[in-house]
Amino acid sequence: MVEKSGHRIAVDIGGTFTDVVMIDPNGQLIRNKVPSTPADPSDAFIAGIKQLGIPLSEVDLVSHGTTVATNAVLTGNGAKTALITTAGFSDTLIFRRTNREEQFNLWWQPPPPLISRRNIVEARERMSAFGEPILQLTAEEASSVADMVAHLEVDAVAVVFLHSFSNPTHELRMAEAVRKVCPNAFVCSSHEILAEILEYERTSTTVLNAMVGPVLQSYLSRASQGLVSGGYRGDLLISSSAGGMMTAEMACSLPAKTMLSGPAAGVIAAQKVAVQAGFPNAISFEMGGTSLDVGIVERGNVRRRSEWNVAFGTPVRLPVVDVASIGAGGGTIAWIDMGGALRCGPMSAGADPGPAAYGRGGTRPTLTDAQLVLGRLDPARFLGGEMLLRTELAEEAIRKHVGEPLGVSDVSVAAAGILKVAEHSMVEALRLATVNRGRDPREFVLVGSGGAGPLFAASVAALGNIPTVIVPAWPGLMSALGLLMMEMRHEKSRSLLTTIDRLSANQLADSLRQLCSEVTRDLVHEGFAPDEVSLTFEADLRYFGTSHVMTIPLEDPAISRTELAKAFVEQHQREYGYTVPEEVASVEVATVRVFAVVSTWRYEVPADERWAAQSPSGVGGREVYFEESGFTETVVYDREKLVPGMSFKGPAIVEQDDSTSVVPPGTSVTVDRYLNLVLGVGL
Repeated sequence: MVEKSGHRIAVDIGGTFTDVVMIDPNGQLIRNKVPSTPADPSDAFIAGIKQLGIPLSEVDLVSHGTTVATNAVLTGNGAKTALITTAGFSDTLIFRRTNREEQFNLWWQPPPPLISRRNIVEARERMSAFGEPILQLTAEEASSVADMVAHLEVDAVAVVFLHSFSNPTHELRMAEAVRKVCPNAFVCSSHEILAEILEYERTSTTVLNAMVGPVLQSYLSRASQGLVSGGYRGDLLISSSAGGMMTAEMACSLPAKTMLSGPAAGVIAAQKVAVQAGFPNAISFEMGGTSLDVGIVERGNVRRRSEWNVAFGTPVRLPVVDVASIGAGGGTIAWIDMGGALRCGPMSAGADPGPAAYGRGGTRPTLTDAQLVLGRLDPARFLGGEMLLRTELAEEAIRKHVGEPLGVSDVSVAAAGILKVAEHSMVEALRLATVNRGRDPREFVLVGSGGAGPLFAASVAALGNIPTVIVPAWPGLMSALGLLMMEMRHEKSRSLLTTIDRLSANQLADSLRQLCSEVTRDLVHEGFAPDEVSLTFEADLRYFGTSHVMTIPLEDPAISRTELAKAFVEQHQREYGYTVPEEVASVEVATVRVFAVVSTWRYEVPADERWAAQSPSGVGGREVYFEESGFTETVVYDREKLVPGMSFKGPAIVEQDDSTSVVPPGTSVTVDRYLNLVLGVGL
C-alpha cells in the first residue's frame, strides 16, 4: 500500500498547536509547528504541510490524528440525528445509567440526552436474545418508519434494535428503507458499530457514530481536497482510538473510532521509545497546550480498555487506548476559587488568545506564564524563536489574578505556587492510572512528551515516586511521530453471554474464527493480502450476575476453559485485591474480540552512532527558580549538541525548538544511543 521511496508526513492537531513531521527518503526528520485553527482544523492541516516546502506529488503517505469527532460532541455541533429503535425502547438514551457525577449534590441534573425525544422513532419489531424473530419487521412497517424519519429532516440516522447483535436482519432492512427516502443522510446500524450486549452502551455508541459521521466526512473531504489539489496521490490514513491506522474511507464509515485518535498516537510513540530504550513498563506523560494525557505501557504492551465516556453518562463502547486526561496544559489558567484557594484548570487559554505572555490579548495567568516568570523558559527561544514571549505581561497577569488575591507580593512565589498546585493534580492523574489499578509506580519510567511535558516531568516524577524519566529526542512532536509508528489495525467483536462451565468445546474457537474472517475481509478491501494480516484475541469476562467486565488477552484462541478462568481470576486479584470462590459465582464470557494488524512501513527512531563519555558544554546560563533553593544560577544546554554518552547533573535547562526540559537539583541526566535524555530523579 505504501511505497518506500518517497516522503511520509504525519499531522497531529492539538488544542493549541498543529504538529507536522516528515520523514524524507533518507530517513531524516523534518518538523513544523503551526497554530491550530479551531474554526476549521483543515486550514492548519494544509498550511502545516505546505510550509514543509515539498511537492505533494513526492509524498507517499499522509497520516493524520484528529479530534474533530470528539469536539463535535463536546461543543454540541454534531449533526442533527434521528434514532430508530424497537417499539417500547425509545427512552433508552433518556433513562441511561443511574450513576451520578456529583453524588452528594441533591440539585445535580444529568446532561441532556444525545438527541431529543421527538427525533426518536419506534419500529414494530422484536428479536429474541438468541436471534429468533418474535415480531417480524415487515416491508410496510420499515417503509412507514422511514417516511417518518424523512419528515424530521435530519442529517444522520442511527438504527438500534433490541438484540440485533444476535441477528441483524431487521436492522439491515430498516437501514435500506431509510437510505431510499433519505439518500443524503448518514445512516449506520448498531450491528455494524458494536455487535455486543448492553443496550444503553450500544445505543449511545451508535448514536454518537451517527452524530459525528457528517462532521468527520465534511472535514476529511476538505482535507483530502487540499491534498489532491496540491498533487498528492497517496493514501490518507487516520489514527483510531485503539492505536491503529485506518483509511479515510473506513474512518468516514466508523467515525466514532477516531474520537481519541490524537492521544492514542502519543501513547503509541511513548511505548516505542520506552521499549527501544530498554524499559518495558512506562507511563506516557504527554502535556500540550490544553491537556495532560496519561497512558500506561506494561510489559511492552499498551493498555487498552473496551469503553470510555466522551462526557459524563455518554459512553463509547469501542476499544480505546487507556488514556486519562485532565485539564493541565501550558495554556491552563490559574484562578482563585470562592473559598480563596488557588486552583489550576480545567479552563485553558488555548491557542487564541493563549497565555498572557503571548501578547495576543490573554490576561489570565497560565502555566506557561508561571514557567516564564520562574526562568524556565527563554522568552526569545520559544518555538525555536518563532514567537517572542513577553515576561512583563506574564508577571502582571500572575500579580493581578493570583498574587494580590492571596496577599503574596512576590510574583515568583505566586508563580511557584501555581506550578505546585498543577503538579499535584498531575500526580493524582498518575496515581489513578497506577496505584489505583494495583501497579507500583516505582516499577515504571515516565516518558515526558508534548510541548510542555518535559517542563514538568522531573518534578512530577519525584512527587509520584517514579525514579526515572525519559525525554525523547523530539518530545513536542511525539503524537505526530506516533502516527508514523502505528500499524494498520481493525477489530471485530461479538457477545457470547455464557458461563465458562457451559462453554462448549468449540464455541469460543468458532466465534473467534468467524470474527477473524470478517476483520481480514476488511483489510483485504483496503488493499492488503490475507497473508499480511496478523491476529490477536481477547475476551471480556465477569463474574456471573455482575455488570462490570475485565478484558483478558488470549494468547491462544484455543485456550481451555480452565486456563481462561484462571487468567480472569489472577487479573481480578491483582486489580481488586480479592476473588470470588468458584462455588459462589462462576465466570461468564460476555464478549470476544479479534484484532487484525498489518505491519506496513513504520518509523523507528534510529540509533546515533556518535559517542562522547563526557560532560557537555553549556551554551549559557540564567537564574532559574527552584523550590529547594529559590533563584539559582543554572546552566543551559542546547539539545542538538548533546550526543550519546554525555552526562550531567541538575540544576540545568535543556532547550530545543519544540520543547524545554527542566532538570531540578539532585537529578542526573545521561544521553542514550537514541538521543533520549534519561533522568535519574533523586527520590
